[in-house]
Amino acid sequence: MNDCAGQIDTGNGGFVASPPMTLFNVDVDDEEHHNRYLVTKDGLFLLIVKNEGN
Repeated sequence: MNDCAGQIDTGNGGFVASPPMTLFNVDVDDEEHHNRYLVTKDGLFLLIVKNEGN
């Protein structure tokens, strides 16, 4: 899973979005088809990741 972000410029009365930039890559658990991650109020990411030990 790649989480991405982009910059938004609303100057000069317009709206311009930059191309997306990858924030991080994570190997999430493929069996979880929803709620793979959550962003907390303070901006932290909580992720369900694969357990490579099993």
